[in-house]
This record gives sequence, C-alpha cells and structure tokens, in this order.
Amino acid sequence: MPDVRLTSTRLGPAVLDPMDESALVEDATRAVLAASLPEESGVFEKGHAQYVRERGTVTRRTEDEPLAFGAEAVLLLTPYVVAAVTAAVRFLASLVLDAASDEVKPAIGAWLRRLVHAGPADAPPPAPLPADAAARVHEVTLDVCLELGLDPTDARLVSDAVTGRLSVAA
Repeated sequence: MPDVRLTSTRLGPAVLDPMDESALVEDATRAVLAASLPEESGVFEKGHAQYVRERGTVTRRTEDEPLAFGAEAVLLLTPYVVAAVTAAVRFLASLVLDAASDEVKPAIGAWLRRLVHAGPADAPPPAPLPADAAARVHEVTLDVCLELGLDPTDARLVSDAVTGRLSVAA
C-alpha cells in the first residue's frame, strides 16, 4: 500500500493574511510541542517550514511500517498538531473577525499571538478563552485529527494539547 496524502476539509476558511497565519500556526505549534514534548521540539524545528506549508495535510504510511518511538513519534504527530492548530487559529480568528470592525482587524493577529502565548514575553496575557469557545476549539481540532485518520486516542491527545495551550495562562 503506497503512501496516501490526506487533506482535511474541516480546517475552516483562512481569514488572516496568509503570512500572518503561517507565522501564527508555526509559533503556536512550536508552543504546543514544547509544552507536550519538550525533549523532541528539535524535530519540528528541522522541518517546520514544510509542516506549516502543508498544514492540514498528512501522509498516511503503509501498515507494514513499524511504530515510531522517541523523536520519531513527533514526526508522526506533528502534522496532526499543525492541522489542529490551524483549525483552532482559523476558528478563533473567524469568531473575532465576525465581531470586529474594520478598524480593529489589523490587531487581531497580535491578539491571537498573545492568546496562544507566542507573543513577546512582556505582552500582557489576554483574557482566558471562554469555556464554550474552548469546547468548540476542542471539537474542531478533534474533528480535523479524526478526519485525517489519527487514532481516536491520539486525536484526543492532540486536541487536548492544543485546547489546553489556548486555555491556560502563560
């Protein structure tokens, strides 16, 4: 069975400038991985440009391929984390943009950056993510991971990590 490229249709529409979204997804993914797998963050750094460029796309390997351990495990989960972070960023950006006037739209990227704790250390933290928005982020990120074929247990792990990163104070 050859590798199959799967692309999520549940990421939602891009509402931020593509460069801003890419930078935000990269920073948020880095933060999620650093919090969840700090000893393996270097693996993401080696291929972060490709992961972010292909966000929402996962290569399903053949069933004969052995399970990975250690640093290789993040290679298997990183595309799912990137897809989940992308879905969360797009969902939150759409919530804010729907309510925002044209005058405040340029500030949305900075606010989202603080929300995912990827902004400058001296930036004040935003208000905590409301429980209903956190629940919706968890649902969106879980759906993306499941659609991409991630095992349900691992999908919940990725969704919990992304949602948790957005829900706790820096």
